[in-house]
Amino acid sequence: MGRRSVVARYAEGFAVNILSNVVWQILLAVISALGISAVVGFLIRNLAWTLGAAFATACLGLGLIVWAQSKRLGRLQRLLRGETYVPVELGGDNLNWVWDHPGLPKGKIWLRGILFDIKTDVQSRLAGMMVAPSENNELRSRDIQAEVKNVEAIYILLNTAFGLRVNPVDNVEWEGECIGTIRLTFRDGSGHETPLVLGQNIRDWAPGNQPYAVFRLRGPSTVNVWTSADGHSSFDMLQIEVPNAPADLMRISVFAKLECSLPVRPATLAALQAQVLQPEGNGEPSPQIAATVIERSFPQIHILGISCQIARA
Repeated sequence: MGRRSVVARYAEGFAVNILSNVVWQILLAVISALGISAVVGFLIRNLAWTLGAAFATACLGLGLIVWAQSKRLGRLQRLLRGETYVPVELGGDNLNWVWDHPGLPKGKIWLRGILFDIKTDVQSRLAGMMVAPSENNELRSRDIQAEVKNVEAIYILLNTAFGLRVNPVDNVEWEGECIGTIRLTFRDGSGHETPLVLGQNIRDWAPGNQPYAVFRLRGPSTVNVWTSADGHSSFDMLQIEVPNAPADLMRISVFAKLECSLPVRPATLAALQAQVLQPEGNGEPSPQIAATVIERSFPQIHILGISCQIARA
């Protein structure tokens, strides 16, 4: 009787242990199922928001990449269209003007998708060509030898100095007047002229410095390509379509003269300097401000670089 009771109790304990393990496994399975269901439910409920956030992030990243690579993409598009650009040498004798300003583009560089070669002097200042009339407003010019075949269009980096709306010396208005001409000469002897009209396709280099300066461009053929960080300096790009293109270009001539129906006088650039005047006798010296004339000029034409668009082969 006692032996059977021990066996029975052992069997009963063994069965209880197995049952407890089974119940515990079932509880763990239920808890796990509930947890997984909760996670899946959360993802399903927020799937639209999650996908929207991921899509917005992807679009933002793609936009930043496209913006950063826009210049290269523009060049690629032009190459796929078969467009080729040949920078034109201004010529050593024509590099008679320098410009030193932080951030100025130099060397071989793409501007608005056009390849230019902007020269520098020994001091790494931008070196360009300046053409200006005489102090009596007599016509002056410079020639650039440019033997380039199959030209469709010409792009010129340019601006002007003394590009004033009104000359304060004689109160004569200069804006809207022709200040020069660009003449293209081709191999067949034909030519094409583009008048440079102040405020139409050429403007002053320093619109932020000079209150009289012309800083607006009303013509569609000229666009801005560089402006300094302080907004006080800039230059633009003039596009000239070649008639009867393609044509073989031989020479580019730049003429400077202010065309105005009224008698004109050159504008004056002056610097203010403090001077101490010593009176006669024992009088006290008195400081005075005097203006010293630095330069007198009519509008000057500055050429920074030239590039030719070549027809597709």
